[in-house]
Amino acid sequence: MSKSISIYLATILCAGGLMLAGCAAKPPPVESDEGSRLGRSLYEAAESSEQRRDFATAAAYYRNLYRRDPADLSAVVGLARALRRLLQAKEARAILLRAMKDRQNDADLLAELGKVQLVLGKPMKAIHSLSRIGAGDSKRWDVEDALGVAYDRIGMYPQAERRYRKALVLSPENATVLNNLALSMAQAERLDDAIEMLERAAALPEATPRMRQNLAMLYALKGDLATAEQYVRRDLPADIADQNMAYYRQLQKGMTGGASPIRPPAIAPPRKGELPATGGDKAKTPKSMTAAAAEPATKAEAMPKAAAVAAETDKTPAKPAPAAQTTVTKEPAKTPAADAATATAKATPKTKPKGKAAKKAKAEQTASRQSPDKAAAGPSYRLQLGSFRDADRANDLRKRLLERHAKLLEGVDLRVEGVKVAGRGEFFRVQSKPVAGRALAEDTCLKLAVRDVPCMLVRVP
Repeated sequence: MSKSISIYLATILCAGGLMLAGCAAKPPPVESDEGSRLGRSLYEAAESSEQRRDFATAAAYYRNLYRRDPADLSAVVGLARALRRLLQAKEARAILLRAMKDRQNDADLLAELGKVQLVLGKPMKAIHSLSRIGAGDSKRWDVEDALGVAYDRIGMYPQAERRYRKALVLSPENATVLNNLALSMAQAERLDDAIEMLERAAALPEATPRMRQNLAMLYALKGDLATAEQYVRRDLPADIADQNMAYYRQLQKGMTGGASPIRPPAIAPPRKGELPATGGDKAKTPKSMTAAAAEPATKAEAMPKAAAVAAETDKTPAKPAPAAQTTVTKEPAKTPAADAATATAKATPKTKPKGKAAKKAKAEQTASRQSPDKAAAGPSYRLQLGSFRDADRANDLRKRLLERHAKLLEGVDLRVEGVKVAGRGEFFRVQSKPVAGRALAEDTCLKLAVRDVPCMLVRVP
């Protein structure tokens, strides 16, 4: 699968292909007064609306319960969940954070907050929230599934698959988890495995139209337009189905060197109470999904997809020539004496030393070429925290980072390095010195990203 198709797939999945589960709210304690009977009736109505996927009506019932008692956690979680599904994630986050002031470690609040953060395009924060849920709640398949979605969003597909597999152990043949695992495999360029997994999901009684349209998309990516059309026309109105098939044919032309597709397909029609994909408090497409095309490719590992660099202007091609990554240095001016010395050196025949002298000369020559970064034993990595065309802005970022995150960046030795990128000009990057070993570098990058400091992990060549 080409890189452009991978980016396309990731963007479509962010628009609605991946699915977040939501567990039903816990009912309130049973009491005998009339107010409690009304509360139970509202809960039953809200849950019934959710089962019909009428999230607007469910939100109205949960909002009524929330206004009656803002401390009722079942109402808080239910309202946040309904708002998330209506793509009103910012309001859902505010409600959850207000409730968490006195209950910072509540598992239900943390689980829903993590899912809301995913909708808002904050996968690193979602990982942080979901990972705070204690071992006592380790049997929640929806938490494992949400963690899988979060790892997918930052391009860490093996970690995502482990979470999905764990969710399937806790909830076998769960259509939502099978759907998400299939799409994760597709992003990891395992298209045949993805189709097989999504066939399993689509065959289940609880399979949704969105799952079948995801399967149609995967068949189209594989080039099997006949099978794709069968799934497209199963759920969609004729005009939308025609539009999708036109897009898939256009996509196939783009894969074979023809015109590039312009308009993404409709994954599934909105249900009653759901906003269309273009409306409401829509989550931004995660920056990780465009990182492959935006980041200068000094061998970006999985972590670079965690977030694009803030104020990033260094939009170099995905695979620039090695010469594009050169440190800026001033070349000394040539003098007549230097030119003469060079000419003399060229005219003098070279004689190769023999024996031990030859080995010593070769070792010295190799050492002189080798940079301090390469001299270190084993692979090493740099943390890149910003890239600017202006050196002053790069230095300002370095200063702010050291002031705000001094403890975390202790020993990292941030520096500003100038580079020339072929065809783009000069850039100034805020980078660390090489860090030996991926584990330490990745851990630091992850902690920074959780604090809303975009971080890219770059392997030292």
